[in-house]
Amino acid sequence: QFESKHSFKYKFYFKLRTDCGKSGQGCPPSSESFERIMSAHGENLTNLAFCRSDYAFGGPAESFQRMATLFSRIGPMYWRKEAQYYPLDYDLLLRCDWNPPSKWHWLNHPKLAMQNGCCQRADIERSLEDLKAFVHSGQAVEGPTCNRQNQCSEGDAGRPSQALTGFPGIPGQNGFASEKVLLLDLLLAGIEVHHY
Repeated sequence: QFESKHSFKYKFYFKLRTDCGKSGQGCPPSSESFERIMSAHGENLTNLAFCRSDYAFGGPAESFQRMATLFSRIGPMYWRKEAQYYPLDYDLLLRCDWNPPSKWHWLNHPKLAMQNGCCQRADIERSLEDLKAFVHSGQAVEGPTCNRQNQCSEGDAGRPSQALTGFPGIPGQNGFASEKVLLLDLLLAGIEVHHY
């Protein structure tokens, strides 16, 4: 509304949570962050988003609109669905910045397609063709999701593991992992995510 009223459009939107100092990432000044992003990525920021966890994030209008409307998708898509598998665009995932504090390793992956390990970037790269073939096949992932400590989601006792995650807790016991969901939601929208 402000943009319409004053006949201009912002080039970039940026949000800091009021508790950003607790993240260990600090609360970077928006203008300095924007200058670093422009220097590193140039003028065309279409389908890009920039995150320091879910404490500080930004992007051009289209990407930021996705982030700003995430709350409306939490209930129907993500709440209490920590163990759910979502088919991913693995090429897009590998174009994203995996530097800390990004929680890409918390995403769930089909066990049948993972070769020797989960869920770091090197594991995805090693299994890339199998992961892409799995997604392309449209196969469902039914059964428990297990973490690297072999702790599995509840409700699937006795069934073989079908999905793997690097999430540190027991999959499904956490109602909502906001850092993971922000990244997952951007990925599902086709938005490439970078640390800044």
